Amino acid sequence: MGEINITSKLASEKRARKLLEEKLATKEHELQLLKSKIKESDKLLDSLYDKSSQLNVIIEYAPIGIILTQKGNFRKANKSFCELLGYTAEELAPLSIKEISYTEDYPESKKLLEKMENGETDHFRLIKRYKKKDNTYVTCKTNVTAVRDSLGNIKYQVALVEDISEQIKSGILNEKLLHDLENRNTELNNFAHIVSHDLKSPLRSIDALIHWIIEDNETNFNEETKTSFNMLLNKVTKMENLINGILNYSSIDKIEQKTITIDINTIINDILETIHIPKHININYTNMPVINADKFRIHQLFQNLISNAIKSIDKTHGYININYTQLKHYHQFNISDNGTGIEQKYHDRIFKVFQTLESNHSSAGVGLSIAKKITTMYQGDIWFDSIINEGTTFHFTLKK
Repeated sequence: MGEINITSKLASEKRARKLLEEKLATKEHELQLLKSKIKESDKLLDSLYDKSSQLNVIIEYAPIGIILTQKGNFRKANKSFCELLGYTAEELAPLSIKEISYTEDYPESKKLLEKMENGETDHFRLIKRYKKKDNTYVTCKTNVTAVRDSLGNIKYQVALVEDISEQIKSGILNEKLLHDLENRNTELNNFAHIVSHDLKSPLRSIDALIHWIIEDNETNFNEETKTSFNMLLNKVTKMENLINGILNYSSIDKIEQKTITIDINTIINDILETIHIPKHININYTNMPVINADKFRIHQLFQNLISNAIKSIDKTHGYININYTQLKHYHQFNISDNGTGIEQKYHDRIFKVFQTLESNHSSAGVGLSIAKKITTMYQGDIWFDSIINEGTTFHFTLKK
C-alpha cells in the first residue's frame, strides 16, 4: 500500500515538473519575442531620432524663415527668420505674432487665423509686413499651414516666411521705367510728326521748282543735264517716301484698332485694283479666309508685301502666288514671287527699319518693318525663304 502511494506521488511530481518546464519554455519564448520587439523599437527610435535631427537641421538652415506658432505665440523659429527680423531665438521666444506684425496688416492675419481655428481652412497665404528689432519693416510672403490632432483640433501652425522686399522694389522700378518709356515714345512720335510735316513742305517746293526749270529749259538742256535733273527728282521722291515711311511706322500702333470681320479675298482684290501691276506680272490667290482683325492694318500688311514682291521681279514673265494654311491657333499666309531673291547679307536685317536692298533704290526701307510690327501686334510672326535669281517666299502668321 505504501509503495502505491510513493509511485503515485512520483508520477504527480513528474507531471507537475513537465508542466512547469512547458510554462518556462513558453515564458522564455515570450521573453525572446519581447527582446526582439525592444530591439526593433530601439532601431525605430534611432531612425526617428536621425530623421528628426535631419529635419531640424533642414529647418534651422533653410534659406527662408520657418516658424512654429500656437494660439498666436512662438514655439520655435529657425535661423533665417531670426536673422530676417534681427532677433536672437531667445529674444523672439516671449513675443507674440501681433507684436512683430505691422499694425495695419495684423487684422487680416488675425481673421485668417480665426478661420483656421474654426476649421474653415487648413492653409492660407498672404503678403504682410513684419516689424524688425530696429523698428523698420520687411515685406514678406507668408504661407501658413495647420497641424491638427486626431480630433481635428489645431496643435500648432507652421508658417513659411519669404522676404519679397527686393521684388516689390523691382516692380515699382519697372513700373516707373515703363511709364518713362511710354512718355519717351510719345515724345518721339510727336517729334516724328512735327519733323515730317516741316520737311514735306520744302520738298514739295523743291519738286515743283525742278519741274519748272526743266519745262522752261527743255530746249536748252543737253541730255547730260536732263539726266542730272531727273536724278535730282528721284532723290526728292525717295526723300518724300522716307518721310511717309517714318510717319507710317511711328503711327501704325497708335491708330485706334477696330476689330471687324474681314474677307481676305476682298482685301487682296482691293489692293490689286489700286496699286500699279506691270502687265508681265500675274498675281494668283485662292481660298482666302475670313478673319477678325483691324481692316486698315491687314490691308497695309498685304499691300506692303505684295508691293515688295512686285518691285523684286526682274524677269520677262513674273508671278506672285498668295496661299493660305489654316493652323490650330493661327492663320498662316505665304506670298511667293520669282524675283531677284534676297542676298544672305540682308537676311539678319531685312525687317529692321530703313534697311533696303542695294538693287531697290526707290524703297524707303520701311515696308517690311511695318509688316513685322503688324504681325507682332497680332501675336504672330513673319519670316522668309529666298534663293538668289529664283525668288522669295514671305510667310506670316496672325493669331486667331
